[in-house]
Amino acid sequence: MDRRKAIVRATGEVVTLHLEEDVNGEIHYSILEDTERNFIPDEIRIIEDTWSFIQRWHPDYSHCDEVAYSDDLECCLEGEADKEKLERVKEMFGDTPEQWECAQIEIDAELLSVAVKNFLNYIYHREHYIE
Repeated sequence: MDRRKAIVRATGEVVTLHLEEDVNGEIHYSILEDTERNFIPDEIRIIEDTWSFIQRWHPDYSHCDEVAYSDDLECCLEGEADKEKLERVKEMFGDTPEQWECAQIEIDAELLSVAVKNFLNYIYHREHYIE
């Protein structure tokens, strides 16, 4: 089972895809957020690497505090943070790995949302509003 993020071309909505390959090698896409919705490949744009997508399409990627926060949280979750970084993360996001993971999910979702809006503006040359 493979899960990836994708953009629904018609609406700009970001969804989580469940990809399965059948015995004939055909790939089938279903949406984890709404299993009743299915798409053909032309109706979606798969985001192969979420962070590469954010890096390319977020208009303020290099100067965005949230990118640094996400990176700090990742370091703490992986046990790679020094004492100073660990204390900073605890002060900002809580004392437990569960709190850090929740904070990272929220931050990453917002970064992805901004990147998707910028991508859609580039592709369609107009504002797209994503709820």
